[in-house]
Amino acid sequence: MLRVLRHLAQVIAITLVAATSSAQIAPLFEHEIAVRVASATLQNDGLRERTLFQYLVAVKDASSVQVRFGRTRLTEGTMLRITSLTDGATQHHRAITLEQWNYRSAWFNGPLVLVELVAAPGSGPSHVTIDAAAVHWSAGADRSICGPTDDRVLSYDDRSARAIPIGCTAWLIDDPNHTFLTAGHCAGGGT
Repeated sequence: MLRVLRHLAQVIAITLVAATSSAQIAPLFEHEIAVRVASATLQNDGLRERTLFQYLVAVKDASSVQVRFGRTRLTEGTMLRITSLTDGATQHHRAITLEQWNYRSAWFNGPLVLVELVAAPGSGPSHVTIDAAAVHWSAGADRSICGPTDDRVLSYDDRSARAIPIGCTAWLIDDPNHTFLTAGHCAGGGT
């Protein structure tokens, strides 16, 4: 029995080493760029929802961008709508979610991210400040998984995410701390 357990342990160790050495992780280079943009204090006195302010964060040749907000006030009925112009992915922040995300957006694909301050009719005075953009430049220009055809399909499963800056896939697991699970070779240094 002891010999069987040793053999099983050796097989598992060899499998883990092989999986780790064959993993293809595209290196990402992160840099923070100062943006320094601030809206005036704005409110919607109209009868329809309106976009009160918009700013295009543009970083030449970036593979992904995260917007970092400064002093921002979102009153009841106002939100930030953040959109990647590369693939149309959108995130909405209200005051509570902006605080929960530490005044940062999600990571968006591509070099162009549109930030909009959107207000419902009769909403109170709000303003937005963008302090910086965190940027990833991929080591290579090829965005496909393998070969010349990018045949990936967009996924909208809230349980999956990208572990940054490592570049691995992570999954939200159902535990009291709402933590993520990823492969062992991806652990460490991610956010």
